[in-house]
Amino acid sequence: NASPSISTQYKVVGTDVNGCQDSSYTTISVNPLPVLNIIGSNMTCEGQSVSLLANGAQSYIWFPSIGLDTTAGSTVIANPSSSQTYTIVGSDLNQCQNSTSFTLSVLASPNISINTSADSICIGDISMITASGALTYNWTPSASLNTSTGSVVSAMPSLATTYSVLGTGPNNCSSTSFVTIYVNPLPILSVIPNDTTI
Repeated sequence: NASPSISTQYKVVGTDVNGCQDSSYTTISVNPLPVLNIIGSNMTCEGQSVSLLANGAQSYIWFPSIGLDTTAGSTVIANPSSSQTYTIVGSDLNQCQNSTSFTLSVLASPNISINTSADSICIGDISMITASGALTYNWTPSASLNTSTGSVVSAMPSLATTYSVLGTGPNNCSSTSFVTIYVNPLPILSVIPNDTTI
């Protein structure tokens, strides 16, 4: 059995019973293995997708299938719930195969908690809204807020309003939380005298 690492020519010499010799040559061509690369971010935030592109071969198989939209082809969309190492097997036109691995780290998104001083107010009153669980905060809609950033905002809506806060953690991952402040109308007062003549 011949298993050369590079293309090699072999010579065989045959001798018959009379001592006569002859020789023959054969060449075994050794094709190089495909050199595989995976292009794409090796980090993503929880719940976000990453596009991974393989090159260096003609066809590709990805495994495991956890969090992948497909297991065949040069491009896959990965959205695993936790960090995952993917292996790709690539085949070239000569049916030579090689493999490589790629680790996609999944970073945790912040868990945003919201507290209010009052979730139901009268027109003209203020409710303090406090967010926690992240490093920075961005609030919308900002029209009835004293500021659109920060962990504590003052809300003075004139009608029921749902506010969203986008919190970003130390690893640059973000998540959104919501709170609704309900607005009660002021009572409508009227005076009806018992007797109009005094």
